[in-house]
Amino acid sequence: SDVTDAITAKNHLCKAMYQGLFDWIVKRINECTSSPIVSITPQPAGHHFIAVVDTPGFENYQVNNLEQLLINVAHFTVNNTFMDHKYLECAKHATAEDPNFVALQKHLGDQLGPQGLVVDRMGLLALLDEECALGKGTDAHFLQHACLWKPTAKDPAFDRNVLEKTTFTVKHSADNATYSASYETIGIVATNRSWSLTENLREVITESTSMLVRDCLPPLPQVRGRRPTLAAIHLRHLRSWMDRLNETGNQWILCVQTDHEQHKSNRGVTKVFNQLQQSGVLAIAKVL
Repeated sequence: SDVTDAITAKNHLCKAMYQGLFDWIVKRINECTSSPIVSITPQPAGHHFIAVVDTPGFENYQVNNLEQLLINVAHFTVNNTFMDHKYLECAKHATAEDPNFVALQKHLGDQLGPQGLVVDRMGLLALLDEECALGKGTDAHFLQHACLWKPTAKDPAFDRNVLEKTTFTVKHSADNATYSASYETIGIVATNRSWSLTENLREVITESTSMLVRDCLPPLPQVRGRRPTLAAIHLRHLRSWMDRLNETGNQWILCVQTDHEQHKSNRGVTKVFNQLQQSGVLAIAKVL
């Protein structure tokens, strides 16, 4: 309907402007803090830098949608790197203290997944992108395809309640998260397909009298000539981010929240334990 289309366009405009403003602020900060390196050996400007990255946490609400699924993909991807880094660091200290200690050559990522179910070439996001490529793809057909497609249907981390026609569950190591394929006024297929603003909205922004508003207009993304989906753009940015992260020296700080209400009398032992388990710290302790 016209009302639904208007609400959807409004949501896309707000999200696009928020993203554009955030990118604009980061760009200006980087321009102000970067300077040529003073060194005997000539080096390009910005060769050395210090960056602070607030990594995404695991999200699991009563109603989870595509946004939560993509956030959780980023969370576990970063956590896999954190796990490997901390395990090798702990194994190095253990070897120094005990020469007889043998470090297990074990990748701990499988304890934090299941990434394969979601991001593999034949995983859930690939099926979702395929559904978006169809002119008349629907949320119901996407769920039906996921239940019949062997790489997903046979995956032990995938679950579907036959009584729930619009949801599916991914059994993350942190917790089981149920995602809705149809929520609010727009479903998961339409959300994934709506990768950018419509031409009409882009034209409205370009004609704004505010230079800041015009500068915040996000560029048109291009991925191999095909119209990119939200999931495709997210994964591309995540891979680029992880490449940069793996090229640098990292120091990790794990933040643990004891109590949402911040009461002194509430130590939140169970909450802290769950966060340590979700972050993989307890998994490292078990292996070592």
